Amino acid sequence: MGSPGWLVINSNASTTRINHVSFKTFEIGDNWTSGGQSGPAYRTFHNGTCYELGIQTNASHAVYDPGTVKEFTKKDLSEVEGRLRQALNSFVFLK
Repeated sequence: MGSPGWLVINSNASTTRINHVSFKTFEIGDNWTSGGQSGPAYRTFHNGTCYELGIQTNASHAVYDPGTVKEFTKKDLSEVEGRLRQALNSFVFLK
């Protein structure tokens, strides 16, 4: 089950395999004034201990003066998410 403090976006947990380990996957998120975060959380038990992995994307929708902040584009987001997914997909239990 998801944690009680989570805002679960999709209550139907699915199963994801990462390097031959099955994880329950939850889409979670939160919103606040001028921003929010969302992304998957992966949870599994190994030798009686619960482990959780996740990729959370935070966004700020604040208003800045033109030219003071570089725009974070869809291409930028794709690159960041790709790098985070590489780290996630490298996870293994050593014991």
